Amino acid sequence: MIFHLTRLDFYCIVLNMKILLVDDTMKGHHLYYIQSILTLPHEFVFFSSQTSPLLSCHQIKNEHLNFVPRKFRDWLKFISEVKNAAESENVDCVHFLNGALFYRFFGIGLGRLRKFHPIITFHVIRFNLIRNISLRNIFRNIRFGVTHTSLIEQQANSIGIKNIVHIEYPDFTQNMTCGSVDFPELPKNVPIIAAIGGTRYDKGLDILLEALSRVESVFHLLIAGYQADFDETFIKEHSQSYSENVTLMLKYLSDDELLACYNHADIIVLPYRLTFNGASGPLTEAASRGKCVVGPSHGSLADIIRSNHLGYTFESENADSLAQVLDKALSEPFAYDETARHYRDVLSPKRFVDDYRALYERVKTDSK
Repeated sequence: MIFHLTRLDFYCIVLNMKILLVDDTMKGHHLYYIQSILTLPHEFVFFSSQTSPLLSCHQIKNEHLNFVPRKFRDWLKFISEVKNAAESENVDCVHFLNGALFYRFFGIGLGRLRKFHPIITFHVIRFNLIRNISLRNIFRNIRFGVTHTSLIEQQANSIGIKNIVHIEYPDFTQNMTCGSVDFPELPKNVPIIAAIGGTRYDKGLDILLEALSRVESVFHLLIAGYQADFDETFIKEHSQSYSENVTLMLKYLSDDELLACYNHADIIVLPYRLTFNGASGPLTEAASRGKCVVGPSHGSLADIIRSNHLGYTFESENADSLAQVLDKALSEPFAYDETARHYRDVLSPKRFVDDYRALYERVKTDSK
């Protein structure tokens, strides 16, 4: 009997790897992120403190392990447990999906994972003297780091880090057809300003609430996402002067509710603090739907908004500046041009998967 291998069959035989994915959350965008990677032609094992029926791969649960270690001994235990899982599963590569926990300990201990060609995805990277030292040490002990913005890639290159790869954060909801939920409390003929996502401190919701008290144009504010640092009581206390023009949805949003929020919004505002430098899910989803984006004047968000003509920027952490920019966005018509429409194509989930495919190919080739 003669077997004929197609190019795809040959590709899978040659390049198939076993990859250990490490993360501690499977909610919201994290779930879409993982599910997209799992479509690649490799064998995956997911290592976390929880499991999910929504992941189509073998899962290892370690509910007693601290996935956000703050003590050095806990950090070393974390690395040891990842190493044990990688060895027991005989994986080719370990991929950490959230690099935020690595800064504190300067990547000490990562060398123990070197034979597994570690990859770390950094959703946010900040640069300063101490962090730069930490980053250089981390990158010396891993095969690749992944960032989701070109500006961070350039900044990393400027401090001598070359094994960093830019993979644009996609709009995972781009091909979803839901979003038909109606919000009767939202006015029909008033511009909707939406702040979407968790109410974390670094996302600057308090700055937005202060700014809106100085906005002269007519607006309605929609705040939608899980409650974090700023709760309902805080929001109501700081929006008293326009309380009748506020709608709150402080919870984890279903896909249908999330897309409905974007469909109803006219302006997506990102009042993020200076401590934030990375990609933004609300920005990509807003851009994918042709919404006007208002964001800060620093870091990757400013670079993406300006270079792709997505909207306006305000002076970071300046409520007066944000108020002035919101008045402009509310009073002047805004439409996407060719540059902005091209950026929407860049946000394709397929492109995201293809970029990760190429990255894993490089790991496989280098490991031979």
